[in-house]
Amino acid sequence: MKKKVIAVFTDIHGCQYEHVKLIEKIKENNEIVQYIYLGDLIDRGQWSKWVLRYVKNLMESDTPVILLKGNHEDKLLRWLSIRDNEAYRYWMRNGGEKTVESFTKEEFISEELRNEMKEYLSIFDNAKIYHVQKIGDKTYIFSHSGGDRDTLDRILDGEKMGGYDLEDLMYSRERYFYGGLKERKNTYYVFGHTSLDYKSAGLEIAPVITKTADGTSADIGLDTGCCYGNALSVLLIDSETGEYETVSFPYTEPPCDKEPSSD
Repeated sequence: MKKKVIAVFTDIHGCQYEHVKLIEKIKENNEIVQYIYLGDLIDRGQWSKWVLRYVKNLMESDTPVILLKGNHEDKLLRWLSIRDNEAYRYWMRNGGEKTVESFTKEEFISEELRNEMKEYLSIFDNAKIYHVQKIGDKTYIFSHSGGDRDTLDRILDGEKMGGYDLEDLMYSRERYFYGGLKERKNTYYVFGHTSLDYKSAGLEIAPVITKTADGTSADIGLDTGCCYGNALSVLLIDSETGEYETVSFPYTEPPCDKEPSSD
């Protein structure tokens, strides 16, 4: 009997081939009973439209999907909704042109294309900024960036998050670089947004997991920089016990005729 797992992805960034292959790999020995996406489905990689379509189809299926918004979606949605030119410039500087290319061969964004992109990005209409879920005897709290050192703990303590706090949960890199673990039993903080420069550092490509001294809680930095030529990683959580493991699939340089296999 296959183990029932929750599959957590982040920072796919248009790498649909690796996304699909990783799901196929998971399903060899597991049944995915829930998907959680931590944002940044789009930009930098060349198959953003296909990633959006795949997740949209998942959300219309019988398998539960939790979708969080990343900084890349935030900037694009801001531009699409209110034509914020600063948001547009940020988006284009950070890989937005690859998303445009996945929709059209034109070099400019027409009104028709804007409407098509809005339709695909409608999956983010009810997207969350953070998500808390009790799994077995463990508490998992998910966000795109992790916020500052104590933002996630403040959420768990019942504090109300204001505008800047919510923005930090999409943009800040403070938790990744400086940590923020509190002595809290069986609590796991999962986020993406920032990856190591694995190649230049000569490191094995794997999520960055920092545990408390007693090993009962951890920060899990899940972004392994697939769009930079590293790998796409997934956090697999046993849906009954809350125990977890990570699995990675290496980036594969796509030849020009390679299809993303998203259907």
